[in-house]
Amino acid sequence: MTQLQDRGGLGTLEVDEAATAFHALCEGPAALEIRCAFPARAAEHLWRTARTALVHGFSTPDAVGPHTDSDLNVVTAIRIS
Repeated sequence: MTQLQDRGGLGTLEVDEAATAFHALCEGPAALEIRCAFPARAAEHLWRTARTALVHGFSTPDAVGPHTDSDLNVVTAIRIS
């Protein structure tokens, strides 16, 4: 994430926020894959598509609204727990 930030790829996000978003994105497809919610042959494509969309979205202007203190508290709470 730090390298992505260094290249301007995180937009207005901090590294911790982007890392939390990435972790959250990985939790969903992992849970679906474990439950066999999609065919095994589709797994790699779905994972790549989801990660690519997230990373491209980081650098999209206005994709993420302004940060508030409460937003940052949620990120911190998720990271701590």
